[in-house]
Amino acid sequence: MTSETVTWIGTAFSILGAGIAIWQAHRARTAAEKVEAARKQIVGRYQHGELGALDGVLSAALSAMEKYGPGSSVTRLIGASADSDANAVRAFTAALDRNTEMLTKAFGGHCVQVRDRINRLLDEFGAAQTDGGRLPKGKAIYLEISTFSGNIKKALDAGTFADEVATD
Repeated sequence: MTSETVTWIGTAFSILGAGIAIWQAHRARTAAEKVEAARKQIVGRYQHGELGALDGVLSAALSAMEKYGPGSSVTRLIGASADSDANAVRAFTAALDRNTEMLTKAFGGHCVQVRDRINRLLDEFGAAQTDGGRLPKGKAIYLEISTFSGNIKKALDAGTFADEVATD
């Protein structure tokens, strides 16, 4: 065997080795992309579940404040418990606090501003001594919550439909 033959055999094995390395790198990159896609899907499903749980607390707060909504009057508040209504809204703002990071990713800083506005209105709502004084604050809280509710439902629907499209 001549040195030229050994050189050709070595070159062939080097080319074969390079080909195998390229093929393995491609497989690794493809696997990494699949793992990242799976991670994003898991995070998306978790966030969707968290938004769903938040939607329940939001619905309770909206229901509690509905009596203060547009077209309400002081006579409609007879027998209503302002403390109970405020507690339902506080549960909602506490849920906003727990999910601030996720909500900021989904909606931007708007959710923090909504929470802060609702908390200020709750303070004023609690400080009001009469139903007449609570009514405008309750109406403002109701409007904040109902607007936010529409945004949450939109995000939930978008997440649900995105999951359906991804699994088809």
